[in-house]
Parts: sequence; C-alpha cells; structure tokens
Amino acid sequence: RHSTVALKLRMIPYRAINEGSSKTRQEIYLAVQAAKPTAKGWISFQRELAQKGITVRKKFRLGTTYVEGLSYIKDGQKFKASQVDRKHTV
Repeated sequence: RHSTVALKLRMIPYRAINEGSSKTRQEIYLAVQAAKPTAKGWISFQRELAQKGITVRKKFRLGTTYVEGLSYIKDGQKFKASQVDRKHTV
C-alpha cells in the first residue's frame, strides 16, 4: 500500500509542481504591487494581502526585534520576499 502512494507521487511531473508555484508567486507579486501604493502602513499592507489570501510573516534576527526578512504564504506555499521580487526584501 505505501509503495502505491509513493509511486503516485513520483508520477507527478516536476514541471506541473513548478508551474503551480510560479503561478502562486506571480499572484503574490501582483497583490504586493497593488497593495504598496494604497497601504498606509504595515498593518493595512498585511490586511490588503490577507483579503487576497496571502499571509505575511516577518523573520527576526535571533534574540532581537530586528526584522531580517519577510515571507509570503499563499495556498500552503511559502516564498521569501526575495523569491517574489528583489525589491520587496527588507
């Protein structure tokens, strides 16, 4: 039984998986581009993205409150801000 499940997973072409993440990445990019000019601050930026199903996470430097990076999560896929667009890095 377990080998059947593993065999089915191997049958999914890598390209199909990669295309799905590219589409999600593009959706995040477009949502960020739309939210940047209208957001009045960090919280309103997060809210605008949340309305489109995107969660924003801050990555803090260990033991500090210094924000070291951002990640976007949509449809269970997580992307560093630099993977979406280099301009969106902290």
